[in-house]
Amino acid sequence: QNQAGKSQAAAAAGSGAAASAGTFRTTTNFFDLGTTQSIKLHGTDSFYSIYFSLPQDELAKQASLHVVYHFSPSLLPALSHLKLMLNGTLFATVPVPQSSNGGALETDVTLPAELLVRSNELTFEFVGHYTEGCEDPLNTALWAQVDPNSAMTVAGSLLPLTDDLKNLPLPFFDAKLATPPVIPVVFGAAPSLQGLEAAGVVTSWLGALADYRAVRFPVSVGTLPPGNVVLIAEDGNALPPGLNLAAPNAPTVAMRTNPVDPYGKLLIVTGSDAAQTLQAAQAVATGWPGLEGNTAMISEVRLPAKSDADDAPRWQETGDRAKLVNFATPTELQGDGSGPLAAYYRVPPDLYYGDKQNVLLHLDYRYNSVPIGPISSMQVESNDAYLGSVPFEPGADPSKKASANMALPVVNLRPFSNSMKFLLTFQQVRPGNCRDTVPPNLMGSIQGSSYIDLRGLPHWAALPNLELFSNAGFPFTRYADLSETQVVLPDQPSKQEIETYLTLMGHFGAETGYPALRVTVAGSDALRAGNNADLLVIGTGQDNSAVDRLGPSMPVTVGENNLKVQDTRGFFSTFHNAWWKIPTTDELPSGEIGATGVPDALIEEIESPYESGRTVVVVEMKDASVFEPMMGGFLESAQSSAVSGTVALLGGRKFESYRIGNSVYHVGALPWWTALSLWFSEVPWMVDLVVLAISLIFAIWIRGWLRARARRRLLVIEES
Repeated sequence: QNQAGKSQAAAAAGSGAAASAGTFRTTTNFFDLGTTQSIKLHGTDSFYSIYFSLPQDELAKQASLHVVYHFSPSLLPALSHLKLMLNGTLFATVPVPQSSNGGALETDVTLPAELLVRSNELTFEFVGHYTEGCEDPLNTALWAQVDPNSAMTVAGSLLPLTDDLKNLPLPFFDAKLATPPVIPVVFGAAPSLQGLEAAGVVTSWLGALADYRAVRFPVSVGTLPPGNVVLIAEDGNALPPGLNLAAPNAPTVAMRTNPVDPYGKLLIVTGSDAAQTLQAAQAVATGWPGLEGNTAMISEVRLPAKSDADDAPRWQETGDRAKLVNFATPTELQGDGSGPLAAYYRVPPDLYYGDKQNVLLHLDYRYNSVPIGPISSMQVESNDAYLGSVPFEPGADPSKKASANMALPVVNLRPFSNSMKFLLTFQQVRPGNCRDTVPPNLMGSIQGSSYIDLRGLPHWAALPNLELFSNAGFPFTRYADLSETQVVLPDQPSKQEIETYLTLMGHFGAETGYPALRVTVAGSDALRAGNNADLLVIGTGQDNSAVDRLGPSMPVTVGENNLKVQDTRGFFSTFHNAWWKIPTTDELPSGEIGATGVPDALIEEIESPYESGRTVVVVEMKDASVFEPMMGGFLESAQSSAVSGTVALLGGRKFESYRIGNSVYHVGALPWWTALSLWFSEVPWMVDLVVLAISLIFAIWIRGWLRARARRRLLVIEES
């Protein structure tokens, strides 16, 4: 996280005066550290750990913890408390008040800064008792809760880092930090199309590294902000002074101290021209082996082979079983039942399930069968929908293995990002007479050999469908290197339009896990017949030649003061509701839409008017002022269904989506027998014609066969 980002975080958290030069002060709540729900602690002795890291350029000197918590009203204050530990060392104890109604309590404690290291573990251990005599460790009166709005503040000194490319992606992106990074991108001068391609390659690489963290890329031209910055310089002779970098005659990557911030770094991607700058960017994204020291001259860049359809590293393959070990670590798939075990995975967004109702979920699991009762079990959920329960049978084996097959309904699968949760529910054996007062060792785990069976499913998606675009960048990410994508920008794009493009490249990289090595950027002249590419069109306001060219093909266009929904079927609109066409229920007639006035932004998807089977997605903003809410709203809703259908309209930070018309085109391919069956289901009257045709052909053949047989019989009679 760069220094500018730290200052923003501190200001947002209300942490007081801004940090002075060479120092930092950041406040982070537990929600930002990944603890999205309250920490619930049950029993006589239970614990929960939060893992966090400090940037490598920070030396912590002061730290504090603001804890928002709750205690059960039934606890005995003399015997109950909450222990706080940092990296295994106890540093504070929070007592139970003499009178508690379970309401929210708050306290501030000092964190021992000398215990803070690069990677840290903050542990809450709850010790609870509700009686001095015999008690049940599983009694519902034994609980404590820590809220996710609890926060940690750390302050100290910034450390200057060495200029060494082998540390990449540090310090520009730190995988140990959970907070979404903000990485400024600066162009030395107004960028060319290849210069924009170079920036897109770098930001998609950073997005792939960031994964679930939504990265932002503020753009400036000719002006360096403080912090860690990516500088794209197409002309090495025009680099800012003081960088001690000679004019390059080859693709060059360098790391230097930021001239406006002695604690920030510049990642310089440059060359003698735009083509060499693009090669330098590709070298960074592919991890060119010579990237070390403060300067690297790129001798040769050998790009990986062009991507195949649906081969993104983060998309589950359909040629083999998708094992849960690919989705989560063994630590994340074991627990004591105090919280759900979760695995998150991405399926290809163009999977076609057809009439398949379920896919197979095979579970291998292990648990301690000694201390549990007969109604212990594991509840399984897919995207928060209950799938079923598998029993935990009591026994004498402390590490009992078992397996189960479950039907995972297709309706409980999202088109891209999915979650699988397992809740271990243990019933303790109760022998009576208080012999069970010692907390039992209740543990279970999901084995890595568990899998979801997606084998044999074809790739065939019905478009337009903006949900696939917002969730996965589809169909652009169908080829992970974006080799069949063309981004269309205005001839003189604004900083907001460039940032929209770079942020989407980062978003695409995050969803595929692969940089956009072959993306191309073009002007509005790319919108022409025969352009066999998927087109991402970005523009602002009414003066947008690209949108003007697409206007006749777009179901929804933005006028000066209103929206217009137009019929794009032309001559064929007469036959649109003919007697032989199966009606649909999700079609919005031309001229009708549930919005008034001019939206702040519009995202629209259509089939390319220039090449059948190709896609055009238009991202249009009303003006520069709506860029921030548009980009923030899009990233916030990217894994939901807020952006879906044919067109999504933005008002404030909220998208409203609509399906306009019932025109559908497809991307991908089906087996011929599936395609034939689907065709007959869509045009059922053709079954009658085919049966009639086959019957006619068969009748003609039978008639010929009977006549031939009759002739042979007559010939035999005549000869006799």
